[in-house]
Amino acid sequence: MLIGLSIHDVVLIDHLDLSFKAGFSVLTGETGAGKSILLDSLGLALGMRGELGLIRQGAEQAAVTAVFDLKSLSPDHPVWNLLTDHGLENEDSTLILRRVLHRTDRGKAFINDQTVTIRTLREVGNVLLEIHSQFDRLFDVGLHQQLLDRFSISHDPLVQSHLEGVKATYLAWKMAQQNLEAYQQGHQQGLQQQAFHAQVVADLSALKLIPNEEDSLLEKRQNLAQYGKISTAVEQALGDFYHPDPVAQLTTIQKTLERANSVDSPQLKEVTGALNRALIEIQEAQSVLRNLHHQDQDSVQALEQVDERLHLLRSFSKRYATPVNDLYPFWQTSQGILDQQEQAADHLKTYQTAVDQAWQCYEKDSQVITIARQKAAKLLAKDVEAELPDLKLASAIFKVDIQSCHPTPFGADKIEFLIATNPGQTPASLNKVASGGELSRLMLALKVVLTGQGGLSTIVFDEVDTGVGGAVAAAIGQRLAKLSSQVQVLAITHLPQVAAHADHHYCVQKQTASEGNQTTVKPLNTNERIDELARMVAGTTITPEALAMTKQLLVSTTTSTPSGS
Repeated sequence: MLIGLSIHDVVLIDHLDLSFKAGFSVLTGETGAGKSILLDSLGLALGMRGELGLIRQGAEQAAVTAVFDLKSLSPDHPVWNLLTDHGLENEDSTLILRRVLHRTDRGKAFINDQTVTIRTLREVGNVLLEIHSQFDRLFDVGLHQQLLDRFSISHDPLVQSHLEGVKATYLAWKMAQQNLEAYQQGHQQGLQQQAFHAQVVADLSALKLIPNEEDSLLEKRQNLAQYGKISTAVEQALGDFYHPDPVAQLTTIQKTLERANSVDSPQLKEVTGALNRALIEIQEAQSVLRNLHHQDQDSVQALEQVDERLHLLRSFSKRYATPVNDLYPFWQTSQGILDQQEQAADHLKTYQTAVDQAWQCYEKDSQVITIARQKAAKLLAKDVEAELPDLKLASAIFKVDIQSCHPTPFGADKIEFLIATNPGQTPASLNKVASGGELSRLMLALKVVLTGQGGLSTIVFDEVDTGVGGAVAAAIGQRLAKLSSQVQVLAITHLPQVAAHADHHYCVQKQTASEGNQTTVKPLNTNERIDELARMVAGTTITPEALAMTKQLLVSTTTSTPSGS
């Protein structure tokens, strides 16, 4: 619960330190005294939006500190996980939220003197204290679902796991849809390019490509080109063999000498042997040259084939703006795309099946949530209507309307609170059939029914009694007092019938000082409280009748309402 509020340099407040206790506390004071400044200051400490206009004139910064006592909170209260998640130490039961606004610098936020973001401050503040300004939150239909779910969980804790389950299956369904849509988009693009890839495959398949073919052809061409360097010499040498023919000449010489074999001449025999050897060598040389000439002719033909192949490959390289060595993987890619297109129907069926299965899981989980909400809606309506007679709404009918809507992470239900305030009237939206005073009482009835289920330690009501008076105001005071037995209640009120039910009474006053107007807050003792209530009854001039009425009012409230302190 909130045990302290310290305010420095906020609008009309120079320095103010307030202490609060458990139970029901009211703040009263004349219009313009500064009660709204207190709420704005408290909102700052809870991480709400801070305007530079809140900084007191002449000051460079404003600072607000809210101190909470956490010892009454349960171990599973959300504040503990929040503190742990943000690495915030909390050695004892005291939690300090602090906010500083600067005129020329960014504001700062602190939790237990550790610097935090404004968002973190707001997250922690939201689970500890809630400020109600009349009935503004009742018009938020999205809040109706949260309130019903909170009520449902309080009666069946399994609903929490069901809500988590429907959120998980919703996300799975959306993911399956995204996967299907992405595949369909890719498939559509593939269809648009199918003709192109079919032409690529037809063209390049006819080429019978091999990987890195250009490199292989260039290397082969280089080797073949070497034969061209000796081609001329080989042809010249072969021509010279026949003009004149050295073999024929040597043969003639050899025959001439053979006719002289009758002469036994060693020198002649040596010449004949040399001629024989020379003839054999020349014949071998001729054979080698003929082979080289044949190879040269083959290499020329092979070189022409290589050049033709390179020219063909380079023409397709230019056509598809792809390097020659990349034509083979380019062909593979196009072939793969065509294969995928052929299998697209099976893939689409697989993705669609995943979507259908995910939807079935979501639909099943959302139906469980719907059934739980329908059950809780009847109980909530019954409990709220039980509160309405004491709030002078005995003829009112409260209904929780549940309609199907588009799927959401929270189920497929649209929840709206409806009310009929007069007999025979059909329940309708709150802003269509209820007055401000009726809405204030309805909100209070809801709070009485729902308090304790949201984990809040403190609730602040800002003029919840607007538009009512007399017996209705007294009924509101009774309900606020009843509420304070479960949670700390602070209320700003102008009605003595409400203030009389409080356990603690604070008077907000605006005083004139040398440095300007100042807002002060004073805790009232019994006698001071009687005077303040009498002022609220009679106005500026307190009459004996007003004092007597006030004392009687206090006596009646203490006997009719158990204290929340």
